[in-house]
Amino acid sequence: MGNETGLTTESFCLDKHVASRPSGHRFVADVEVSEIDERTRPGPSWVARSIELSKSHFVMASRRMCYPGRVLALAVHLIDDRPVPLLGRVVNCQYSDDGLYKVDVDLVRIPEGHSVYAWALARSGPIYKRS
Repeated sequence: MGNETGLTTESFCLDKHVASRPSGHRFVADVEVSEIDERTRPGPSWVARSIELSKSHFVMASRRMCYPGRVLALAVHLIDDRPVPLLGRVVNCQYSDDGLYKVDVDLVRIPEGHSVYAWALARSGPIYKRS
């Protein structure tokens, strides 16, 4: 049910949630991102750049737009060879500049044995070698 402005109660709560979010810490790393399908499997991946990280959320710059509510698998590439797997739900996605979107993701606990672990391990090694 919408009101005269066209916003639903759910989207209002979503906007309010984003506005009341405490800021995280600056965090710059390469990230491989994949959208999780309805069978909880990661789809095709793309590369993004992290901007901010906290205990509960992750913000990244991506050339691809992500719809709010979608679940993403994230493989964060740090200095070591093994990427860190994260799982999150998109809260907000806004066009930033230069063809980039600022994607705000709420982190969720990864269920034991979830396919995101194997997906992240398959991404070991330098990102630039993959297409």
